[in-house]
Amino acid sequence: MRKHIAMLTHLMLFASVLLPLLAGCGGGGSGTTAGPSGPYISIVVDAGNTGAGGTLQYGAWGSVNETSMTGLPITDAVVTVNGVTLTYNAATKQYSANGLPSTLPDVNGKLNLTVIARGKTYTATQDAPDTLPVLSVPNPVVAANATTVLWTQNISTHGLVPTFYIFSAYISGPTGTTDRYQATTTNTSVNIPANTFVAGTTYWFNINSDYNLQPIANAAQSSGFFVLAAPVSTSRIAQ
Repeated sequence: MRKHIAMLTHLMLFASVLLPLLAGCGGGGSGTTAGPSGPYISIVVDAGNTGAGGTLQYGAWGSVNETSMTGLPITDAVVTVNGVTLTYNAATKQYSANGLPSTLPDVNGKLNLTVIARGKTYTATQDAPDTLPVLSVPNPVVAANATTVLWTQNISTHGLVPTFYIFSAYISGPTGTTDRYQATTTNTSVNIPANTFVAGTTYWFNINSDYNLQPIANAAQSSGFFVLAAPVSTSRIAQ
């Protein structure tokens, strides 16, 4: 649950500031025909904690729409990552597969995307994250003081280097998240101003390593295959 909340925070920021990769806008079914540019394809694979043995667990999700990010969803596409099929969810208008094991990448550390839509096949390949950034959050967090949060650079063993990091500090609750502080940076630290936090409140701190978008040939503009590394958030009670 914590990871899903953290990912929601990350994706809200990513959508508003950078590329809206996970859009599933629009209604309807799959009855229309994709235009000459092909369908809009946006698939993300993230690496996160399993909590057992220190190995990674992967998840994959994203959208296949008609011609653009806001086009009608294509509900009958076949989407696979290294042979694992992503299932279409009508409620979210996205394809997804969760809880994928550390063996998801191939022997060369690659993630291979295949999308079959409207009788055509689209492919892309990414390096797989095999490490996670490690957060260093002061304990305790003193609400009246400035707070410096650090994390490791997170270059994977086969050389995958983050393009940027997205940091979030937020309150989680039964209805979702409330962002308290967010930053997109190429650095490995953020300085959060004094009095950002409220004493006695539990905050969750999350860092995501975001890597280069891989374009998908013959798909619609802004289509892409994206990877990120997102460990489970760290909590602190502000004092």
